[in-house]
Amino acid sequence: METFSKLRERRCSSWRCGFEWTKRGSVERVRDADAVVFFSLDLYAQPLPPRKPHQLWIWLELEAPPISQVATGPWSTAEKNGIYFNMTMSYHHLNDILTLNSALKPLVTAAECPLTTENNLDISSVTYRKYVEHLRKYDDVMDTEGSVWNQKILSQREGIKSSGPNPQKENSAMKNLVKDERSIGPFSSNETIEPSTVGLRSMAEKTNDSARDEQMKDIFHFTEQEVKWALRPKIAVWVASNCQTDSKRENLVAALQRHVRVTTVGKCGELKCGRNHHDSFCYRWFGSSHLFYLSLENALCEEYYSEKLWRPMEHNMVPIVYGGAKYNKILPPGSYINVQSYPNILALAKHLVYLSNNPVSYLRYLQWRRYWEVNEPLPWTCNLCSTLHKAAGVMDKRVTLDRWWNDTSDCYDPLLS
Repeated sequence: METFSKLRERRCSSWRCGFEWTKRGSVERVRDADAVVFFSLDLYAQPLPPRKPHQLWIWLELEAPPISQVATGPWSTAEKNGIYFNMTMSYHHLNDILTLNSALKPLVTAAECPLTTENNLDISSVTYRKYVEHLRKYDDVMDTEGSVWNQKILSQREGIKSSGPNPQKENSAMKNLVKDERSIGPFSSNETIEPSTVGLRSMAEKTNDSARDEQMKDIFHFTEQEVKWALRPKIAVWVASNCQTDSKRENLVAALQRHVRVTTVGKCGELKCGRNHHDSFCYRWFGSSHLFYLSLENALCEEYYSEKLWRPMEHNMVPIVYGGAKYNKILPPGSYINVQSYPNILALAKHLVYLSNNPVSYLRYLQWRRYWEVNEPLPWTCNLCSTLHKAAGVMDKRVTLDRWWNDTSDCYDPLLS
């Protein structure tokens, strides 16, 4: 938590705040504090400090309602004892202070400019407009040249000799991406997804394209890194430690595994990596070998999303999202795949296999990287500090448990029961 104190270093718009994180420091200075933050689940972990007239008491909640509901008991007890909170902090926009875990930062942001801590993407920005125009040009060019670029990129897939095409080996490589099983269960079908056989052009045909290549480079070109991303050998990876969830994401993964191979990591998976699911070297490994990352939340609740959304984007994978957030307000169009946009799991699986066979279509999902980058985890203390400097007149404000819970706890039924 101490890293959240470096507001100026993190380019927060307000940074003139001091924090005490240690138990000893908090006990020694709590009487002088302008605000005291209570993490919901730990409200009664130790005796509450004496409240001073000048202090704001703030309730902090980082979990989705199915988990945070446990903490409503201590809050209810506090209210019965005459204890109240002036403000709440959480992921939902109806809280006084937002606790965002990351955001997209335009590549053209000046180093001296403070970073935004808004919840939604700025669709009025120059960056956004340029990106939308870029996608339009991308589609125009690829409508006529997409098959050529697909062949060019796939010809570099490991195992294909430069002297000419080897359709048998290529088809074998593609089959490794797909499980040869028929689907069963509620989203069942007797249909097995089969990879397409990619027709590769001869070397003679390729050499005749040099003039066209030069012309195309003036209009659009793929970087060497983008080509490497498109040729990653595995389809999807899922990392989780909570294996029985309100969203039933574990059932979703099981249904998807009937059609495509999914690398499962963590307590819920076959593989282990690192001490926990935050270790960056694990994500570098995932990003070097997988096209997609299953960004599946443990609950489908209004506006709730976690770091699972940002980790794959930070490591060049396309997130497959499943949650209650309005992703179209957070992420650029064409940068993610929403599970709930498909009629069933088979349709989703077919699309993933199609993208693995068509680099041009897949790389469209990564074009956002030419305009933004994932900002390092934003300290929610940015918004806390900013709010405290504007907090005149809120000393008498009281947030009731019923009001907070009714405003921010809407959740939805899972896709798979």
